[in-house]
Amino acid sequence: MNNFQKPQGIAFAFRGLDAAILARALCLTASLIQNSEPYGLKLQKYEDWWQHDGLRFAKGVLSLHELFEMVESPRSLLWATPADSDVCVGIAPEKGGWYLRFRLEWDDAGFDLTGTFDFIVPPQWESRFEAEVVANLAVLPEKWDAESFYRRILGSEV
Repeated sequence: MNNFQKPQGIAFAFRGLDAAILARALCLTASLIQNSEPYGLKLQKYEDWWQHDGLRFAKGVLSLHELFEMVESPRSLLWATPADSDVCVGIAPEKGGWYLRFRLEWDDAGFDLTGTFDFIVPPQWESRFEAEVVANLAVLPEKWDAESFYRRILGSEV
């Protein structure tokens, strides 16, 4: 999917999550996607370098089942995360509409795994995401309109 368009709507951003909480949050998010999208949904996987230079590199197509496998545990999240610092895994449907990005990495001391997770959703998903994902976590995300989120992440390249 070379014609990626940044989705509009609401951006939820979680920072400093424990690895187990990140895996749970992403599994809940994958369930929301599964219940909101048509059967047979094809997803595009990216290496998301937005914090570096605003780029994203397509890394192939995956199924919803493969997304669940990717986020099912801290081990699978760590395995999926690119080795370069501040590079996220990005996931979007081929037709666009939303964008999921996450990263799990060791803390600076090397003792704990911590993660980040951003989900840009269309306005009609906002209340469902809050009810089905946020309400089931012990942490609250930061929340912005998508354009403000892109300015924070990409700087002036919005």
